[in-house]
Amino acid sequence: MLNHQWTEEEKQTLYAAVSFYGTKWVLIKEQYFPTCSIGQVRQKYVALKKAEALCQKVIQDAIAGHTTINSDSVRYVFDTFSRMLEYLNKASGLLGTTDIMETCVM
Repeated sequence: MLNHQWTEEEKQTLYAAVSFYGTKWVLIKEQYFPTCSIGQVRQKYVALKKAEALCQKVIQDAIAGHTTINSDSVRYVFDTFSRMLEYLNKASGLLGTTDIMETCVM
């Protein structure tokens, strides 16, 4: 499927699937995203992880005093981390655990 527009629910499902299966892209694609290519599934996950890393860097730089954060940056970081937490909560539910930290280290 060209130019697949990912919904928030699909992004949550992708995080949960990777938490459970690791990077077995063929399996994840076949099980959860049959209309997407393997490349689309992998690329979306990589993009989500890059956004997460960018947010972490912005926060670390601000804490270290290397940069200032304006209100738009704070809103972006907060929104992104909120979505990541939702994805992790869904992943923990699908994995049958309520411990988010346990899910993160799997």
